[in-house]
Amino acid sequence: MRRFSSVSMSDPLSVFLKLMSRVKFSEDCWEWQGTLSEGYGLIWIDGKNMRTHRVSYQLLIEAPPEDMELDHLCKNRRCLNPEHLEIVTSKENILRGDGPPAKNARKTHCIRGHLLVQHPSRAHRYCKECQSKRQRTWNRKKAKAEKLKRRLMQAKNAALGMRTRNEV
Repeated sequence: MRRFSSVSMSDPLSVFLKLMSRVKFSEDCWEWQGTLSEGYGLIWIDGKNMRTHRVSYQLLIEAPPEDMELDHLCKNRRCLNPEHLEIVTSKENILRGDGPPAKNARKTHCIRGHLLVQHPSRAHRYCKECQSKRQRTWNRKKAKAEKLKRRLMQAKNAALGMRTRNEV
C-alpha cells in the first residue's frame, strides 16, 4: 500500500515547503510539477487532495470562501502565483473561460447575422427575426394540415353519404 506524506494546514510552513518543492518558477507563472486533475495541480493535505492554487492563495493571501472560485487570470491551470488568481463567483469564472457557455454568452448575433435579444420572461436570448420566420413556417404547415384534414373529412362524409343513398 502506498503511503502519502501528509501535512496539515495547522502547520503552514510544512505545507508551504511541500508546495514549493514541486513548483517550477518561470518569468510569470509558478507552475505545479506534481499530480494533476483536469489540468489543475493537486497536493495531499490533511488526508485529502486539495487544489494547489487554492492552497497557495490561502497560504499567501487569504482563505477563499468555499462558495467562491479562483480564476486563473493567466489562463494557466497549473499556475500557483497568487498574483495570477482572483476570487470570483462560479458564473463569472465560467463566463471568463473559453467553453461553450462563455462563447455563447459573448455572441451578439445569430448565425444569420440578426441581433439577439433578451427573452422578456426567461433567462435566455433569441433572434426575433428567426423566431418570427419559424412561427410563420409552422403556421403555414398547420394551416395546410388543417386544410388537408377538412378535405379528408369531406371525402369521408361524401363516401358515407353516398353509401347511405345507395342502400335506400
